[in-house]
Amino acid sequence: MSIRRILMRIGGALGVALLACGWVALQSVRTARRELRPPRTRAARESVATELPGLEDARFSTSDGIELAAWCVPSVNGAAGVLGHGLGANRTQLLPQARALTQAGFGVLLLDWRAHGDSGGDLCTWGDHERRDVSVALDFLASRADVEPGRIGGLGLSMGSTSLIMGAARDPRLSSLMLEATSSSIEDGAALDPPRWGPISTWPALEVFRRAGVDVSAVRPIDVLGGFGPEKLLLVYGENDLWVPPEMVLKMSKAVQAPEQVWVVPGAGHGDCWNVAGPLYSERMIAFFRGALLSPRP
Repeated sequence: MSIRRILMRIGGALGVALLACGWVALQSVRTARRELRPPRTRAARESVATELPGLEDARFSTSDGIELAAWCVPSVNGAAGVLGHGLGANRTQLLPQARALTQAGFGVLLLDWRAHGDSGGDLCTWGDHERRDVSVALDFLASRADVEPGRIGGLGLSMGSTSLIMGAARDPRLSSLMLEATSSSIEDGAALDPPRWGPISTWPALEVFRRAGVDVSAVRPIDVLGGFGPEKLLLVYGENDLWVPPEMVLKMSKAVQAPEQVWVVPGAGHGDCWNVAGPLYSERMIAFFRGALLSPRP
């Protein structure tokens, strides 16, 4: 075979490889843009009011001027929780958990994050700006006569769990957290989300986030886990979660203070632990918040 033919074949192979890399990078950019501005789904109040007796509408504004929409159910036992849904969902996503909590006497605040549901804003920042959403939600609960000081917890799913723990790291009023499918950081999420093509897929996604104004390096739940003891933090993961894979769960498990702070649900996928675990999920959730929020104070 002549040198010319060899060079042509090498050039052709390199061209195909470059096209493949470009296609992967382009798909990564498109995915990142969708995650920054997810499609909105609206919450239907009529179907919820019958499931949550005493349901109240609430609206409040963040420090950067975003009006948030929420539903609140008053507390019977003096404790309440902020419930944070995942990407592209709305406050109804955690309705089953809210129903179980209210039946146990807890108050709940079902929140639409910024750029979701009926809330204002058009940019989802995966826990960066959402820390302000957490802060104003805590202002609302702390101002209520039915909620006692020091008895506010949080229940979050995926992006919602990231937002809650990053908010709690700055605001001690959010004293306990049960978090499902929490990633270790935005960087790790970009690297480990399928498909995994290393820097070819990771760097373009992170650059889209940065250019949109997201402080990627500031959203690192793994760095703040150690501040929550076993009685104040429970991480829940699905065994078959493709977006929070076993290597990330292992990384998070090493960052907590005790092994009992991590519960891996066999057979569950992303955001599917409630359905797969069945009554056990409700039992563990109620037991956790009773211990974290209702135990006698020292």
